[in-house]
Amino acid sequence: MTRKTGDALLRVVTTAAATPPAAPARPIPRREARWLPTLGVFLLILFVTLGGFLLGGPGEIGDPGKTTLGDPISVSPEVRFRPAEGWVIEEQIADPPQVRLVGDIGALYVITAPARAGAEGLLQEYRTTVLEPQAGQLSVSDPEAVTLPAGPGLRVSYVGTFEGVGTPLVGEITAAVSPQGNGVVFDGWAPEGQFVAVASDVQAMIESAEVA
Repeated sequence: MTRKTGDALLRVVTTAAATPPAAPARPIPRREARWLPTLGVFLLILFVTLGGFLLGGPGEIGDPGKTTLGDPISVSPEVRFRPAEGWVIEEQIADPPQVRLVGDIGALYVITAPARAGAEGLLQEYRTTVLEPQAGQLSVSDPEAVTLPAGPGLRVSYVGTFEGVGTPLVGEITAAVSPQGNGVVFDGWAPEGQFVAVASDVQAMIESAEVA
């Protein structure tokens, strides 16, 4: 997919690994991510709730204070965060800067990009070019403002079925932008009914992010 905004053009291609990490408690669903950010203004779309599943509020994802964090991971010179205990790097790419971590039952994908349109444009572009094209069915909550150490941000919750994944996934996407215009997107997910078990880890890793 190709999109243009002025003279700015960025292409991000992430190919999910076919082999799961060593000795997980159960297979962690993979999603292939292809992202070409734009910097325009986008219409926010609220999808019909899937199968009666009610999306919880983005703030209701656990207590990050109970999570033990490790040494910082640098996604790019501008962005770094600390992984939760037991989460390991499955894949990291320097150009464009992105990293995917996996835990026992969940995954966290982090990608950085300039965000001249702010957190709203960053979140919506990730949603329309990564999340929606992969989904067979999808329900997404309204964006909710969050205050992070990395800067002001927006968060949505989602549930859906995805290409190549045998079970529905539940996850959350958080986008934040620093005052200098450096953006980061966190996408954490797990099989339906199991995201609650990793939610506090995901929240703690997002809260630990530093964006220059």
